[in-house]
Amino acid sequence: MLQHFLVIRPSGEAAADASGETKRSSDEADRSGIRPETAITALGFRVQSLRGDQKTKALAAKCEAVILAVPSSCLDEWVARVLSWRDWPVIWWCGEAAVTESCHGGLEVDGVLFPGMTPAQIHWTLMISSSHHLRRTQWQKEREQLLSRLEERKWIERAKAILCEMKKISEADAYEFLRTQAMNERKRVVDVASSIVNVYQWISENKTGGSRK
Repeated sequence: MLQHFLVIRPSGEAAADASGETKRSSDEADRSGIRPETAITALGFRVQSLRGDQKTKALAAKCEAVILAVPSSCLDEWVARVLSWRDWPVIWWCGEAAVTESCHGGLEVDGVLFPGMTPAQIHWTLMISSSHHLRRTQWQKEREQLLSRLEERKWIERAKAILCEMKKISEADAYEFLRTQAMNERKRVVDVASSIVNVYQWISENKTGGSRK
């Protein structure tokens, strides 16, 4: 269960975006006057609060999750920023006036809090946010592993095709050649395959270049 939160607010009460339009601050959007620090501390959790991103990288290592008390207009920007510091649960404190218009399925956050919530609802949301982050992290790892295996398979298939062409052997024999070579050189099969492909491409390019001279 999360215990230590970092609350981040924009440096200014109101900032202008690139188009010159003034963005509402989180405080202005929150008509109830309730701040996330007050709501979270009341539940017995530790909270540290900062404006802007000064010293936040250092604090990120000490806290377990971040609560972004920012307007929806700059939420994506802040999510990207805090995730560049570390992979941790990101929760949005949504001003009550913006709940209906801003809470949609495309939010890149692990949870959403707003002033109208009861202590029990806030506590439950924090638990769900932690669980969602764990699932998201696991999904990202599985996705990266899958993409890595697909990339490795591409190298192996290309190396097999080259071996089949040059040695006039079957795909099964080509793979056995790669596997045996990898064992002899104490390398992974994909490393042997990529070496074969790179050397073959180098030879082909030099042959092509030589024939043009």
